[in-house]
Amino acid sequence: MNREKRRLMVILNFFFLLLLWVGFYLSRLLGYPIPLLILAGSGLILLIISFLQLYIKTGLWSLVHSSFSKLDERQIQSIYKALRFSYSIFTILILIVIYSNFVLGIAFIDAVLGIILIYLAHILPAAILAWTEKEL
Repeated sequence: MNREKRRLMVILNFFFLLLLWVGFYLSRLLGYPIPLLILAGSGLILLIISFLQLYIKTGLWSLVHSSFSKLDERQIQSIYKALRFSYSIFTILILIVIYSNFVLGIAFIDAVLGIILIYLAHILPAAILAWTEKEL
């Protein structure tokens, strides 16, 4: 998969994650109407498909989650940069979530948001590699 296609898949993966999150919270807020449940379910299905295509099929998932002893020096440096950058992004995102929870006075931190944040923590390094690397 070339870099342009990987970039498109990264954008789609994050969009489907957002679709799942917004669909779930809107459906919960409005009493679980069927169209919004379908929206959230579609987001979940499309998220899984894009995850499999982008991270599993390309090997990005196994690359980021492999032992450094099995990688060459260039791969170690690329993964290190991606991990460092992704942890910075994730820390900022967590701070935004926590502070917006206090500022808005709405308790929206729950299991669904926790699962989404755990998913993000795992895919961010691979997403950064997919976005930045010319060849994998």
